Amino acid sequence: MNECLMVKNVVCPLCGYHFTTYKAKRNKYRLIRKDSDFCPYFEGVDPLFYEINVCTKCGFSFSDNFDAYIDKDRQKKFIETVSTRWNGIDYCQERDIVQAVETFKLALTSAQIVELKDSILAGLCLRISWLNRLQENHDEEKRFMSWAVELYKKAYEYEDFEDTNSISLELVIYLLGELNYRLENYNETYKWFNMALSQYGRNGKVSSSNESLVRDRWLEIKDQVKNHCKEL
Repeated sequence: MNECLMVKNVVCPLCGYHFTTYKAKRNKYRLIRKDSDFCPYFEGVDPLFYEINVCTKCGFSFSDNFDAYIDKDRQKKFIETVSTRWNGIDYCQERDIVQAVETFKLALTSAQIVELKDSILAGLCLRISWLNRLQENHDEEKRFMSWAVELYKKAYEYEDFEDTNSISLELVIYLLGELNYRLENYNETYKWFNMALSQYGRNGKVSSSNESLVRDRWLEIKDQVKNHCKEL
């Protein structure tokens, strides 16, 4: 066993099966830096490779952000759609980046079938985009980034961010600006950054670090955005 990894006991929230999987030890990796869309770069083992748990019995794939309870109708739908054809691939061992991408795609499929929140789906797409960036697979990076944008838009429109959520409303708005910038959708970039700056000015609950993040990033890109923005 790789000394950078540890064994964790996990219970599948869909079928209740108990299994073990690998996770990265916290003292075996160090965050070096993050891109402006939060893509992390680590020294040592990459904990992102082990974020997703894949049930060896039914194939349900999930992160800690997934709902702990899945009702019987959605359980049945997943079993009929996936479990009956599950090939039993064991992702509970050491993973490379290709296998990490596969686990996130399995988690995305699982989350779609059991109808999790759009913000959860968006976060999975964003992470798949990051992993493709690390592989310099730019077409796939942009494809999943585009999906993340559409899902974050739906989350912004329909989710209640006053409830406990894996991501705050202000970060969703920021990411809609940042990801559109990376996709060269400059009108949308301007719209969402303008909204973020306005939102932060009105909302006293926004942390100073998030406010600084938006203002600093906007200072970096605003001239380029305005030069390309057709509506200005």
